[in-house]
Amino acid sequence: MNEELTGKIGEHLDEIMSWVEQGKEFVSEQAPLVVDEIIRWGVVKNVGLSVVFLVMVLCATLYLCRAHRIFKEGKDDEIVFFGSIISLVLGAVGVFGSIAAIEKLAFVLTAPRLYVLEQLGDLISK
Repeated sequence: MNEELTGKIGEHLDEIMSWVEQGKEFVSEQAPLVVDEIIRWGVVKNVGLSVVFLVMVLCATLYLCRAHRIFKEGKDDEIVFFGSIISLVLGAVGVFGSIAAIEKLAFVLTAPRLYVLEQLGDLISK
């Protein structure tokens, strides 16, 4: 009975060791690819956010220039006035958002290992 049990335990341990070896090979092959993908995604995401926020700033600036011309002509239009206030808010959000995205992009490009560790930490804490 003990020999039979020892044999089965040995078979299971061999199978577990095989799985561990396969997992080790998989991780060693895939880890560099995952790191590259994390860095690439960080660059793409932050470039995209920068573009979106800068377009917001451009649209807000164009609207404010148009509103300025309307007010300069002596027309007091409440819709244009409230649109100007909204444009100022969106322009400010765009400026601060683009600064944050550009700062994060610089972080990704200058310290990619720290960025990867930060992303992995975020995944683990969730």
